[in-house]
Amino acid sequence: MLENRIKVINARMIDIERQDKKVMLQDGTMVPYDTLILTMGLQDQTLNNLGYSTKGIVPVPEGKEVIEGVLSIDDPFLYNHLATHCNLIKQL
Repeated sequence: MLENRIKVINARMIDIERQDKKVMLQDGTMVPYDTLILTMGLQDQTLNNLGYSTKGIVPVPEGKEVIEGVLSIDDPFLYNHLATHCNLIKQL
């Protein structure tokens, strides 16, 4: 019944209001969320460009800071974070 609790939106997001837990889409629509999962495409460089790394990448690349609560496809331990016994997958 996961499909009853998840809404997939294929749109361009232009702003995130983290305190109000809403995202603004390009057309001006405000979309509320409980848990937000952003997928940026096949070659996401957002974390790298912002100077962050997820905690599964060891050693942490020089000049990068580990950020909690964000996962990257580059994280070699991504599947461990999403294992059925982990808190993250339980939240999803």
